[in-house]
Amino acid sequence: MYRKLFPVIILICCSFALKAQNWGIPHINNYSPSEYNGFAQNWSAEQDIRGVMYFANGKGILEYDGQNWRRFFTDKASTVLSLGKDTAGRVYVGGEGEIGFLGPDSLGTITYHSLLHLLPDSELVFSYVWHIYANNTGVFFVTPEKVIRINGKKVKIWKSKTSFFTGFMTNDVFYVVDNSNGLNQLIADSLTLIPDGHLMYSTRAILPGPGDSITIIGNKSGIYRYKNFGKPRKIETNTIKIFEESSLYKGVITPLGNYAFATLNNGVIITDQDCNIQFIINEDNGLISNSVYALFYDRDQELWANTSNGLSRIETTTPLRFITDQMGLEGIVQQVCIIDSTIFIGTLSGLFSLDLHKNSSSKIKQLPFSGQIYKIIAVDNQLIIAGSGGIYSFANNNFQLLHNESYVLSLAKSKFHKYKILWGGVGQVGILSLDSSNPGNKFIYSGGNEEIHSIAELNEDKIFVGTTIDGILEISYQDSLSDSSIVKLNTANGIPQGMTELFQYKDEIFVGTSKGIMRFDRNLNRFVWSNMVDHSSNNYAYLLYPTQDSLWMYRNNGIQYIKYNDTSNNIVYQPLLRLTNIFNDFYTILPIPGKCIMGGTEGLVIYTPNDIKDYTIPYQMVFNLIFTNKDTIINGAFSDSNYNILAKQNKEYAFKYKENSISFIYSCPYFGDENAVLTSFILEGFDEFWSDWNTNWKKEYTNLPEGNYTFKVKAQNIYYQESEELVFEFSILPPWYRTIWAYILFFITGTLLLIAIIYLNSRRLIAAKKRLERIVAQRTAEIRKQNDEILQQKEEIETQRDQLMDQNDEILQQKEEIEAQRDEIIEQKELAIEQRDMIAYQKTEITDSILYARRIQTALLPEMKKFNSFFTDHFIFFKPRDIVSGDFYWSKMLDENTFIFTAADCTGHGVPGAFMSMLGITYLSEITGNLSNNEINNISAAGILDKLKDSIIQSLSSRNANYSDSVKDGMDMVLCIYHKKENTLQFAGANNPLYLFRNAPIDQNIENSKSATFGNVSLIEIKGDKMPVGIHYKTEEHFHNHTIKPKKGDQIYLFSDGYADQFGGPKGKKFKYSSLKKLFAEMHNLEGEKQKELLEQNFDGWISAHNEDGQPYEQIDDVIILGVKL
Repeated sequence: MYRKLFPVIILICCSFALKAQNWGIPHINNYSPSEYNGFAQNWSAEQDIRGVMYFANGKGILEYDGQNWRRFFTDKASTVLSLGKDTAGRVYVGGEGEIGFLGPDSLGTITYHSLLHLLPDSELVFSYVWHIYANNTGVFFVTPEKVIRINGKKVKIWKSKTSFFTGFMTNDVFYVVDNSNGLNQLIADSLTLIPDGHLMYSTRAILPGPGDSITIIGNKSGIYRYKNFGKPRKIETNTIKIFEESSLYKGVITPLGNYAFATLNNGVIITDQDCNIQFIINEDNGLISNSVYALFYDRDQELWANTSNGLSRIETTTPLRFITDQMGLEGIVQQVCIIDSTIFIGTLSGLFSLDLHKNSSSKIKQLPFSGQIYKIIAVDNQLIIAGSGGIYSFANNNFQLLHNESYVLSLAKSKFHKYKILWGGVGQVGILSLDSSNPGNKFIYSGGNEEIHSIAELNEDKIFVGTTIDGILEISYQDSLSDSSIVKLNTANGIPQGMTELFQYKDEIFVGTSKGIMRFDRNLNRFVWSNMVDHSSNNYAYLLYPTQDSLWMYRNNGIQYIKYNDTSNNIVYQPLLRLTNIFNDFYTILPIPGKCIMGGTEGLVIYTPNDIKDYTIPYQMVFNLIFTNKDTIINGAFSDSNYNILAKQNKEYAFKYKENSISFIYSCPYFGDENAVLTSFILEGFDEFWSDWNTNWKKEYTNLPEGNYTFKVKAQNIYYQESEELVFEFSILPPWYRTIWAYILFFITGTLLLIAIIYLNSRRLIAAKKRLERIVAQRTAEIRKQNDEILQQKEEIETQRDQLMDQNDEILQQKEEIEAQRDEIIEQKELAIEQRDMIAYQKTEITDSILYARRIQTALLPEMKKFNSFFTDHFIFFKPRDIVSGDFYWSKMLDENTFIFTAADCTGHGVPGAFMSMLGITYLSEITGNLSNNEINNISAAGILDKLKDSIIQSLSSRNANYSDSVKDGMDMVLCIYHKKENTLQFAGANNPLYLFRNAPIDQNIENSKSATFGNVSLIEIKGDKMPVGIHYKTEEHFHNHTIKPKKGDQIYLFSDGYADQFGGPKGKKFKYSSLKKLFAEMHNLEGEKQKELLEQNFDGWISAHNEDGQPYEQIDDVIILGVKL
């Protein structure tokens, strides 16, 4: 809500160049022990990689993430005195007899982890760890008795001669004061006394100086400038006396290159690098305590003071400095004016002054004026004051009443009338003469009830006055009140309703309204909208103050200004956003060269535009707690196995469906006005858009469906800068009844139910069939008697028919003999023609025949899609040596539960082998064709091989009388039968084995097998019988059947000897079965097509090696490998 504003237009008379560089003090945010619920004393501070702050707080450690305080302890709950951070971002802790670091536990809660186990037993006793520093050589823990350096698990210890006083790390160089000899520097792992080091026995700070020098500051020993191990140069300055009186304790370098010092009885002292004091921050101007033990600059480059009575955060890098009631200023500031080197401040509690040449943190002086002040202006080195009792002048420390009036709200020095002041009050406007020869007041408007807060002169006899709610009054006046004429300009004249505030810039008159800025157009004789700011958004603009290069205003609940030379006409507001939650309202703006003074409810603030703060420093959010409706997931930070704090998620999270409600609690370690931080979130996979900016620090999601989700949350600080997105990825698993196993169970249950229904219906049909058979039997007995007579007659007729058929056969035989003679003559003629054509086209015919044979052979091979209904994955690597192959594969589905498949290697290759393979495929199809259910249920792999062997022997023997037992034509093969329902695999082999690979130990005992392991992979090799399917001396022996109970994920391989017997490689040797086993073990977990691709690449690579003649090796045999995932 816009609060009532008071007059603002200020005229100043300043002919001097202001030399003061630091007016006021930075903004201080204090944190009391009752707020963080811990000890009053704070000894040290540090910030982790996420931005979370930690403080050494008495006998514990404080954690602050911007919204929440948490206190925890070391293993011994000892006094914690020091914190430090190494180059990797790990925060280390030093206490009373303890050293350790901060890291997450299993749930992410930041806890203390001791490092005492790294020390030798003889070095476990020490007192307080006062300092912790780190560089690339390790982490240094400084105690009175020793300095301990830890780098990983390596420990180095330096013991003091008497006791160590203080330690320092400057420009990555370690220094320590030994009470026995003075200041030492660590060089080549040896503590070496620096030149004149004995003079620096009371060193309290070592800070980077100009160039590559360092500045050594002590309480009593003085200030030295030291460089490159040369002789230190002492700096003579009066500051050392102030340091000694203030009891200097520690020092740090500021982000701007200055020095900040902690003192035990005078707060914080800020100096330049020559130790010239810039300002002092203590209890007198807002610090929580004068006893400061440590200083720390956070990621946002602002200063934390660790004191004896709490914590203070001092915003030293913002371009804002404050003068508050703690410096003696009382009341709400209404007006500011500068004369010479003094700033005068008018408030509702009186008049105050501040000498700008004194120290910036000096006290405000209250002048002897009673009553409220609304406006002050400077006229010829005297103040003209408008207050609750009238108009006063102030000069030479004296007040004089010039005009008695209840309330004077506005003043303006006349541009057209020398020594005259225009003033306005409640329903009154007058002209006050300051001319000593003609003093007095003249009313030019009276009798109204408007509150008049601003005045602007159009010419020597016409003015405009701005009111609170009544628009603008145009007053034309002469010598007396009766000669004045009043014109009210309001909404009817285009002036928005509400307060109007006039100001003049050069020869133009402007007015600030509730909807923007208007200007008076002399040609049109009316007010029109100005293009200085956009008025379409209906944002008010008040406290307007023009300078030579800028227009300042109070707009959108904040102070803003526009630079005239900025062609983009952009409004500058970001640096002033920090004031939003510090000041409730502003009542005055006074731009001066290089600065702008603003006054309001909380005192004065001085803005220096050239002091540019980096508002784009990245910051991030942190999760405090992530939990489901069943369990806690994260209770602090992400971490790794080494207890390191991680800024981002480093592992996957999957939750059961019953844990499908999840909550996130988060915070933002941004400390520049924590209460102004807003958040926005989105759950990708559930939310469509980011949420509106809000002040919530928790988000819950309930009853999430199964799926993958990414929760993102980000923050926006008071400067409208967004943080990095905080991300948590997770998935919700489906409920058990929507899993693949549930669907399989539902299918099996339905199938069993269907079988039961079919079984019961079959029994009913069988019973009906038996009743029908009894009836049929009775009828059949009657018919048989009649049939016996008919059969006897039939036999007589058949005897006569047979005699006729014998005669017919003799005639047909004679016919066949004649036709045979005719066919023989025709064949001889055709043979002669064919032989002639074959000589002409022999090469073409042979080639075409072989190619066609390949088409026939390929057509006989089964389609791979049959495998899909039985196996999750499979492949066939088939590589004939010639156009046609002696190797073949074959499969057949006997029913929905039984599947046969084989890989075979026929005798020979090329055309002979191809004919043998076609013979094998034909007989396999005949053997397994038209089987009954009972035959299918009792079928065995060995039985099929026995029948196939008999068929081949019979075929070869019956068609060639010269075949004998010495001829071993046939085929080597592996044949498997898989019963899906029983999950059993039958195997029988002719010379060739079966390989089974499993990602677990194999506990089955299988006859004629051996096992081996390849890492975590087990192989069982089931050998086939030592005889082929064909003519062999073991023809009378039967093949052995093997039954295996496979497990899910088992991989089996059926193959010929072509791959293992292939010559190649760098030495021209066979590939061998041992190499083939190793190759199978390495690839068996891959998808089938990937395995096939690897086999082909390996085979091509093996034979591509050059032999002794410099030529690649030729393929010597057909190759087939069949792989099946069970």
